[in-house]
Amino acid sequence: AGLLGTGNDYPVGVSISLAFYVGDKQGGVTSDSIMSISGVVQMSGQPSIPITLLDDGLGNDYMAGDGIYTSTFQVPAAGTYNIGVAVSGTRNGQQFMRSAAGAFNAIVPCATLDGTFQSAAASGGLNVTLGMNVTQAAQIDADITLTAVNGNSVTADSIANFDVGHTSVTVSFPATFLRTLLANGPYSVSNVIVGC
Repeated sequence: AGLLGTGNDYPVGVSISLAFYVGDKQGGVTSDSIMSISGVVQMSGQPSIPITLLDDGLGNDYMAGDGIYTSTFQVPAAGTYNIGVAVSGTRNGQQFMRSAAGAFNAIVPCATLDGTFQSAAASGGLNVTLGMNVTQAAQIDADITLTAVNGNSVTADSIANFDVGHTSVTVSFPATFLRTLLANGPYSVSNVIVGC
């Protein structure tokens, strides 16, 4: 048994998925073998918040009956959150109890993407421009990954200082970068990371 995907930074105000795997040598333990499963999320000095973990294939739970019990949690404030999960049940005539713990950080992002972007040819390469809202003046690193139709990808970045407000950042993909894709397009933006 164990928590999946802990240790990441998540922005305040978003819903995140929390997942707990219950399994043994035979694979995932299904809900018919579970007597109880409970979880809590707690920020230091604050009351614990109970979470409901389900393995029903609905919402953020990818597949019913795979032994991965999932919950959605709305991140209310910046800080470090501790997660605790406990499960008990009977499998193959044997009673079991398992628990796991983890943590994640919630941060106030220095910038958020506004959903707009443009691309333009530039000296045999490609410039990708993203609109963003800067919430605190900072040096911002924008990483963009382009993926070609053949599945090859390449990442480029741009680092610059920005003041608070709406702005844009341009990331340049020189021709030498694009040639590594072994395809002349089309390309898709497959990942964007903006950090301070």
